[in-house]
Amino acid sequence: MGLDRLDLWQIHDLRTRQDIEEIEGPGGALRAFVEAKDAGLVRYLGVTGHHAPRILEHAVKNWPVDAVLMPVNPAEAVLGGFLDRVMAAALDRGLAVIGMKVLGGSHYISPEDGVTAELLLRFALSREVSTAIVGCASPREVQTLARVGREFEPLAAEEEKKLLDLFRPHARRMAYYRGGI
Repeated sequence: MGLDRLDLWQIHDLRTRQDIEEIEGPGGALRAFVEAKDAGLVRYLGVTGHHAPRILEHAVKNWPVDAVLMPVNPAEAVLGGFLDRVMAAALDRGLAVIGMKVLGGSHYISPEDGVTAELLLRFALSREVSTAIVGCASPREVQTLARVGREFEPLAAEEEKKLLDLFRPHARRMAYYRGGI
């Protein structure tokens, strides 16, 4: 890649207790990650997950990581686990929180209900995230979401309540990326 150092290297898609045991165990990836950081090959270490909040919470609390990539969307606010427990643990340790699946589940609710990509991005940015990763399907979406980021206005309590009420009946389906909820 022509680089002397990676800025962020992440252990990706942590899902199960077995994953934790293998990664933490003798010859596991965690040791290699820490050695790479100690050698100056990596600036920051991270962990990602969207399958099981308790598994990701373990890594956030116990691993020498600097960042966590996790889902940040209204379905997660309804279901609990990531936004309350994992994010709280990350913030307690001073980790960077990177929001993913920001627009997750939006295809279950129509714009006629008032749910737009802009509203979902405002929801994510109203949390204590360091950054949010948002997939876009067109240059217009990139422009729209960049504008929302530049002109960010936190959600008012009334807006958030309405949004969560819309997501509540659909949250389990919207969080399709989770394991057995």
